[in-house]
Amino acid sequence: MIERGDERRAQNREDIQVLAEETEKNRARSAARAEELALDVQEYKKELSEQEEIRISGKIDRTAQNQKELDQYVIDKKKYQEKHDRYYKMDVAALLAFKKNIDEIEHKRIVEADKRREENDKIKTQHQQEFLRRTAAA
Repeated sequence: MIERGDERRAQNREDIQVLAEETEKNRARSAARAEELALDVQEYKKELSEQEEIRISGKIDRTAQNQKELDQYVIDKKKYQEKHDRYYKMDVAALLAFKKNIDEIEHKRIVEADKRREENDKIKTQHQQEFLRRTAAA
């Protein structure tokens, strides 16, 4: 039994030694992996600032593009307004010419109506005088 106890203790020592060696190897591997995965702060800052510069320059470019588009829109709107004003003036001129033509026709109709009225008044006066002469002669 003593021998068996000694064997067990010897086996336990060996097992502990193996576990200690494995644990040390695992710690070394973990340290190496941690070192491998560790970020270089300066490199990270550099990459971050480069990405920020890219985002900022992109924003500036988009802002400049938007401003160009707005300026072009203002120019196009001004051209459209000028074209519209030109057509409006042409329409107004055409309407004024049409109104003048209608006024002239209306004036001619009034003058002709006045002439017919005067002729009718003359004929009426002649008929009245003829009637008075005939009734006075009878």
